[in-house]
Amino acid sequence: MEDIQEIPRHQPENHYNYTAVQLAERKKALIDLRRDYPDVPYAWLEMLYDWHKNTPNEEVEKIMNEGLWEGNGREHPTDTKLKEIM
Repeated sequence: MEDIQEIPRHQPENHYNYTAVQLAERKKALIDLRRDYPDVPYAWLEMLYDWHKNTPNEEVEKIMNEGLWEGNGREHPTDTKLKEIM
């Protein structure tokens, strides 16, 4: 039987290559978000945090100021990175 010390431990994924300090900030922010928005699924809060942290401020402000977040969700602005992915 293998020694328990030889079993590899789970390493959480770090898709955005956050530093240790950034991961601690993310963890704290997610705790606060979960407290403030208890009915929102945790995965959505993670997605929201990562999107906001990794999107240029100009693009976030444009979305907020021009109301691009409003609508049915099927209409996407033509200047987003979505078309590059697809």
